[in-house]
Amino acid sequence: MNSSNKRKYILPGLLYVATFAVVFILNHFSLLTADDFIYHFFYDGPSVTEHTRPFHSIFDIFASQYNHYFMWNGRILAHSFVQIMMQFPKGVFDVVNTFVFLGLLILIKQIVQTLTKEKLPIFLEFLIAIALWFFLPLPGTTIYWISGAGNYLWMSIFYLSFMLFGLKNLEKNNSAWIIIGAIVLGFLAGTSSENSGPSVVIMLVLFGAYYLRSFKKIKIWHILGIIFSMLGSLLIILSPASQGRGDKNTILLLMIKFIDILKLIKHNSMPLMITFAVVVILALIVKVLDKKDYMNLAILFIGFLASLFSLMLSPVGPLEVISGSYRAFFGPYVFMIIMMAYMLYRVYQRSNVFKLNSVKWVITALSLIVFAVSFSRAYSDIHSDYAIQTNNVKKIESAKADGKKEVTIKILPNFENAGKTNQYNSINYTANTLEDPGSWMNVWMAKYYGIKSISGTFK
Repeated sequence: MNSSNKRKYILPGLLYVATFAVVFILNHFSLLTADDFIYHFFYDGPSVTEHTRPFHSIFDIFASQYNHYFMWNGRILAHSFVQIMMQFPKGVFDVVNTFVFLGLLILIKQIVQTLTKEKLPIFLEFLIAIALWFFLPLPGTTIYWISGAGNYLWMSIFYLSFMLFGLKNLEKNNSAWIIIGAIVLGFLAGTSSENSGPSVVIMLVLFGAYYLRSFKKIKIWHILGIIFSMLGSLLIILSPASQGRGDKNTILLLMIKFIDILKLIKHNSMPLMITFAVVVILALIVKVLDKKDYMNLAILFIGFLASLFSLMLSPVGPLEVISGSYRAFFGPYVFMIIMMAYMLYRVYQRSNVFKLNSVKWVITALSLIVFAVSFSRAYSDIHSDYAIQTNNVKKIESAKADGKKEVTIKILPNFENAGKTNQYNSINYTANTLEDPGSWMNVWMAKYYGIKSISGTFK
């Protein structure tokens, strides 16, 4: 096989296989936690009641999510996938979720290629994969946790697919398939996320204004895509449950949330911000960006800002500096990775920075060394909890087999009770069992495993 085919098939294949293996391994050892137990059942509220029951059929999903929309929040698309996955053995999710992660990698690559109108070299695709590993927020709860993956990783596929669809077809005329695609993808993108879905619409409108530059070039599918995306966004944002359990946004609360966003960035994201700044400075120093590049990047940056600071408008608040709210940075940080990939490609294409293979090999080697250390720590932390969890399940099953109605299991160490901070472990940043058998997590676990009562112990 010649070097051209090697670059075209073998190296990308190795990258995807390696990425698949990494994500699948961590997925496999990340067991059920927190909300996962709730979404196994037909949704009739956040607490176990006498009416709480398993699904009778997959079609229960519609009535279940109807309840969810009016009782908890409007993320019916995300939680539909979560509930569907919770009807199958965990291994099914492990495989499907790993392919979804590969889909995210490929969509980012395709969006950058569409904007630059060039094919990305495998070296930059490798750097995208590395960036996804290091820079996505709380990957344990946005990628490897079923409930979190459904809300963040899986939803990114919808709004990025709409973004890619809009960019690829921007100057094409109306056709039945394009109109259908705009309506379906637009609506799904709108319902995918309160912040990132609408931000994609903003970017597509700006890209359209820049590239079309005439009202005469606007097509029916452009308008329909925007309208249906807005309808999807309104559906998720105006959920009675979300509005009902939120706080009214005052000027003071908005200012507090703005400061909280900056705190979240400072506390969690300085490596990403420094890397982004380095890439920007590099692109400016070597002078590889033209007018169109600046415009593309400006639009992407506007989308990033809109996606990030629209979190201020959330009915909940103030934002959590440590955990929950940071998960919503998933979309904004995906947009940052797209911007970095775009700029690095221009540096790769139009300068001599990456002309020497030795430079690329040094960057690749250093990236792999740092990744290996990070992966080793993540695997160790996740696997230690996996051992405790599997032992806990054995205790529960043994108690049931012996006819016991109560069982005591070991409480998992996490951020709150042990100060654990590894962000790849979903256990560290989700609810845990407590000593009190009446705590919500204990009650849901008992319901899931079919035993009357579960207590926790640190011994």
